[in-house]
Formats: sequence, structure tokens, C-alpha cells
Amino acid sequence: MRIFSIKAAPEDIQVFIEILGRNEENISKAKTEIQRYLQEKSIRKNTRQERNSIYAIALPSLRKLAVIDGHGTELRLNTNGKQMYDIISKGKEMEYRKMFAKIIIQIDKKENHLIEVIQKMNKSEISLKDVINEAKNNGYEFTKNDDKLIKWLRYLEYAGLLRKNENNIRLAISAKWNENEIKVSMKKFEAVFFKAYNFINITKMRNANYVAIPDLRLQVCKNLSENGFTTFDFDNYFRKIYQNGIKSKQILLSKPGRRVSDGIKIGEKYYYYISIYAQTG
Repeated sequence: MRIFSIKAAPEDIQVFIEILGRNEENISKAKTEIQRYLQEKSIRKNTRQERNSIYAIALPSLRKLAVIDGHGTELRLNTNGKQMYDIISKGKEMEYRKMFAKIIIQIDKKENHLIEVIQKMNKSEISLKDVINEAKNNGYEFTKNDDKLIKWLRYLEYAGLLRKNENNIRLAISAKWNENEIKVSMKKFEAVFFKAYNFINITKMRNANYVAIPDLRLQVCKNLSENGFTTFDFDNYFRKIYQNGIKSKQILLSKPGRRVSDGIKIGEKYYYYISIYAQTG
């Protein structure tokens, strides 16, 4: 098992999101600004500038963090990215850090499981060498000069999930984990979910009684933005609703007619549209 890492420095992500959000109608200009930012940074730090850093560093990093969708002129901030841009534009640094931490936790739980590895060590302070050895004991593979673990630890540190002091790591994970768990009851989610479905069905689909899941996801996350609700949360709650069922309602999912992104995978199947009917009988 290899560490899932992100090329861009964690502090750069906020800059990228701000530039993309500010230039939503001119993606070409946004890309130019990001490329210029990375060039200037490499000159200041006297580091090698990768050719086309926007494509080698910035966009792959934003995709891995699940804050952008689309390609070319269709590139855009997704629901998570838009929420983060809104927070940034209002100057709410602490709110941004909280949402950033929430996304990092979700990615770590899905990809790296490094937080879990560190927590199992059950020590208040550990060395970097101890972390590497424990990761190896848990099946992680490291090649010579592999810096993926270091890069991911930087993201955990920037998110406030751990503190580094020279070669030692002090955990702050448990408290932050609880702080960033979403606090929305299933009852509240269901109410917002069905209200959003009806709103989109009437205003956008002209009562066709089917809605694109990306539209529904965007509307629900927007309505629950004050709770820090992200697309990760929507997908988790959505799967629960579909698998457990809702009294008096029948939920039907359908596949897209062609290959499109932003749907939802449940089990081995990929869906893009949802229809909701009153349960009869």
C-alpha cells in the first residue's frame, strides 16, 4: 500500500481556490494567475520550476482534494470548492481551516488511514521515525527518497490535526476529529433533501420527476453550508437514505445515458439521476 499524497503545498490550496473563485467566468485568466503564482514562488524559494505547473501541480492537487470538477473551459470549483471560496472571500480564516481539516480527515479515512495508524500507537508524542516504522508494519511501502509520507504529514499539520516539533509529532487528532464530525441529524437531512429535490424538479426540470444527482448535491450542501456540510457528507447520507429506505416514499436511481462525472457510486453501480415517488399500497 502506498501513501496517497498531494504535490502542492497545503498553504497553496487556499490561493488556488481564491483565484479560481474570483475568475469563475474566465478560467483561462485563472490558470494564468495560478501559473504566475507558482513561478514567483519557485523564484523566491530558489527551487526548480516544473514546466506547466498548473497541470503538473495545481490542478492534480485540487482534484485529489475533491474541490474542482471538469476540464478545459468547463473547469470549475465544485460544491466543496465554492463553499471554501465563500469562506475565503469573507476573510474567515478559522472557518476555512475547519473545512480544510474536515476534507483532509475524509480523504485520510478513504485513502491513507494514517490518522488511524498514528492513533493506534497510543502515545502523546512520537518521532517521525516511529511513524515511518509503524506505517511499514501496517503494510505501507516506501521507495528510496519517497517523500509522500512527509507531504501528507504536512497536510495533517496544516489542518491542525497534529503538531510537529523538530523531529517529534504531538497529536491533536482526537479533539479535532470530534470537532469536525458533521452535526446534522438524519431527520434534518431528509427534510432538506426532499425540499431540494422538489425545488429542482419544479424550477429546473418542469416537474419531469427526475433530478440530476449533482444538482441535488449542490443544492443540499448549499442549504446545509452553515453546518459545514460537504459533498463527502452528502454522499454518505444519500447512501443511507437509499439503502435504508424512507417510509411513504419510493426512491429510484438511474444511470447516465453517456459517461459523465459527479454522479454517485453505490456498491458496484454508478448512478446519475434520482426519481422520488409516493409509496403506494
